[in-house]
Amino acid sequence: MKKKWLWADLLWQSVLGVLAFWVIYRFADGTTPLRPNEYHWDSALFQAVGKLWADGLTPYREVFDHKGPLLFLIQKIAYHFPQPRMALYVIESLFVSASLWLGYHTLRLKMKLFFAFLGTVLMLAFWLPLMEYGNLCETYSMPFLMLPLLLQLRYFKDGQAKHPPLYALIYGLCFGANMMLRPNNGLFTAIITLMITIELLCRRQWKNILCNACMLIMGVLAAVLPFIAYFSYRKAMVDFIYATWTFNLIYAESLELSLQSLRSVLAFITPSLVCMFLSVCALIRRRFTAAAVLLLSGVGTVLITISGIGYAHYFMLHVPLIALALYFGCELAESNRSWQVLMALTCAAFTLFTLRTTLPIAKAEYLTAPTAEEIAHEQAYNDMVAAIAQTIPADEHDDIAAAGLAAVDVEMFLNTDFRPVSPYCFLLEWHSRADSAIRNDYIETLKHYTKWVILRVDQVGEQVMHTLNTRFDLHSTYEYDGIEYRLYRRK
Repeated sequence: MKKKWLWADLLWQSVLGVLAFWVIYRFADGTTPLRPNEYHWDSALFQAVGKLWADGLTPYREVFDHKGPLLFLIQKIAYHFPQPRMALYVIESLFVSASLWLGYHTLRLKMKLFFAFLGTVLMLAFWLPLMEYGNLCETYSMPFLMLPLLLQLRYFKDGQAKHPPLYALIYGLCFGANMMLRPNNGLFTAIITLMITIELLCRRQWKNILCNACMLIMGVLAAVLPFIAYFSYRKAMVDFIYATWTFNLIYAESLELSLQSLRSVLAFITPSLVCMFLSVCALIRRRFTAAAVLLLSGVGTVLITISGIGYAHYFMLHVPLIALALYFGCELAESNRSWQVLMALTCAAFTLFTLRTTLPIAKAEYLTAPTAEEIAHEQAYNDMVAAIAQTIPADEHDDIAAAGLAAVDVEMFLNTDFRPVSPYCFLLEWHSRADSAIRNDYIETLKHYTKWVILRVDQVGEQVMHTLNTRFDLHSTYEYDGIEYRLYRRK
């Protein structure tokens, strides 16, 4: 019987791994090898930073974006392979696989094999429309959210008087990793860790609290210090702190969530709403720790995901809440027929709502091989980039600034050997709307440090255009998809 159980366990985990690779292949058009010439917005930007890092530039100091360095390190690793797109596809698929495996083992704490598998598939179904084009920091955050959750719920299940310090070390490592991806992605881990700490305080476990705190700090430092050491060595520490912390704070303050966008994301906060409902149920059953964990996790995740402009991939952070809700739903249903019925109805309602939301999106976003028209459209862009590359002398490809490139234009740096002079060559106007000092620094670069400028006309403000018209000559113009691109050369 034990051998049969082992084989069934391996079977379900294998199926989950295959599903992860299939989902990225069929739905993540910024990563899939099915469409190797498509990059898509943030994915293109992240890949460009990683590629230029692999080519010797230093993130933040020489090429700017405001995500964490672990995200760019993943891209850098991919661009050390002969086929970086395939490498990135494998890496992202492994991250999704690891997330599903951890979700499966989390549900196994309360469920039998097949039901744990179904619960994990439900997590993937909810996750699917939130992946967008793939290769996003929330995807890479997911294993670092799921692993602490597994250990935290195992601690609650075991009912130990003392919390294992090794668990705290892992919490710290995962929290630190999320800090190095996107700082607010670790909130979920922090909330449950806080509840464990409060529980230990109530039990007067002072020595255990101190030991766990030390291990937690050690874990965070182990994840963060290598990056601090690297950027200190590269004399980019100030740039690193500004991009990953200061700029993000400025950016967050500049965002406003409209009522319209709030209505459009209600479907994606249902795991939080279920957790809030279950917290009331737990309170009725006098499961106070469970009630607090469910309530704070649900409310905290809602706040962190709607405090912006409502991009769908932000709501990936709700995926772990499904495992949390299923775990505590099973616990509330134990030894009580009425509660079993209520929890089953809650799960069924969430499942039906998720499938009703997911299936139409999945149908619309299911990827097939590119059509002849799409290939021709992409080739026209590549021809324009090739023409620009041929115009600029090869020995001056590292003396280039770009102005007003949209994220999709970043592939200029993926398909050529261009190396930008200014760190603010991507999404300049968008970045400078959050911090005007970026535009001022960029203009100083144009005045003193670059010979060539590639310009996308519809994305550039008046100040940059004035500097270009004053200090540069228009060398040539190009048109793609109704958009004018210009190449300027210093006078």
